[in-house]
Amino acid sequence: MGLAAEFHTRRGRIRSFAVAFISILAVVSLVISGLPVAATILLSLTIVLMAYRSLADAGTHAIRLDQTASPSLDGTRGVLTAEAVTGWFIALKLIAPDGQIRRIFLFRDELGSDDFRALLAYLRHG
Repeated sequence: MGLAAEFHTRRGRIRSFAVAFISILAVVSLVISGLPVAATILLSLTIVLMAYRSLADAGTHAIRLDQTASPSLDGTRGVLTAEAVTGWFIALKLIAPDGQIRRIFLFRDELGSDDFRALLAYLRHG
């Protein structure tokens, strides 16, 4: 990575599969919970709606890492840290100078493989 790098996320499949799996698991747990049918249907519809909104609202992000300035997330500069890092997933937290906190969750397939590795290296070594 040179003096500055900018990464743009894209829609990946891992997030879609994770949301679908968790939603199906939640609906199945409601069905076997023994709740009244009306409550099970209402809660199941709520889960499906929230899963749909989660996937529909999953926008892209721009992450800019600069060795001469503070990093930025979607145009907001601040202190960028990783709250969780695995080979498949990164949870980023940006604290802006005004105290505003932004969090994003990136799956491996939402960045190119070289960009994902470069972001991991930056988070580990600065």
